[in-house]
Amino acid sequence: MKRSTRTKKIEQVEKDWKHTLENKAEQKKFEFYNGQMVFR
Repeated sequence: MKRSTRTKKIEQVEKDWKHTLENKAEQKKFEFYNGQMVFR
């Protein structure tokens, strides 16, 4: 049961992480363009 719940949480985190990257792709490009190496 614990492992199942843990897996679900991890999957949700991965979804949110991917969603954030997709939404902030433009912003990330600008950050890299300005020379800011920030991975978030």
